[in-house]
Amino acid sequence: MYYRLALTMIPGLSAKMMRELVDFLGDAEEVFKASPLVLMEAFGFTETQIQIIHSFLPNATVEKEMAFLEKHQICSLYIKD
Repeated sequence: MYYRLALTMIPGLSAKMMRELVDFLGDAEEVFKASPLVLMEAFGFTETQIQIIHSFLPNATVEKEMAFLEKHQICSLYIKD
């Protein structure tokens, strides 16, 4: 859930692109672990976009949102749900 939530918070990443990334790589965690070469060749990302993805975690906003969801027992839905 952490990586799924983080993926939705990356600036400039559309829902369509998130879906394509997850479909291609298998799950949200793999997006953050993907090599720059894969992200460039398979999705046409620039070096700047790749740097944003790879430097996004750890992220205090994601941590805060996770704590809020858990505290209030909120079950979130994801693009693959």
